[in-house]
Amino acid sequence: MTKVINKTLYELKEARIFWIALACLGLSLAFYAYFISMTVFNIVERKSAKVAISELNSELAFLETEYMELNSSLTMSLVLEQGFREVNDVKYASRGASREALSFENAAGQ
Repeated sequence: MTKVINKTLYELKEARIFWIALACLGLSLAFYAYFISMTVFNIVERKSAKVAISELNSELAFLETEYMELNSSLTMSLVLEQGFREVNDVKYASRGASREALSFENAAGQ
């Protein structure tokens, strides 16, 4: 009788170990599929980001070229025709020194 009970308990433990191992295998496969899909997704995103960066660099180069052309065509006579005038008395706007200021002193008090 004890042999039958021990054999039944052993079979139950074997079945439980089998299902736990199967669940671990399934979980591992699910994680594997998730990480592979995330890797593929990140590769695709990186490629599209590279394309977007190259397009922006091309647009930037075009705008820089246009700026340089416009800057080189700017002359003093054109500026005066547009209504600008030369300023001889230059004045700058400044803010008075703040009464509250932070300072850093080293250990010697300097």
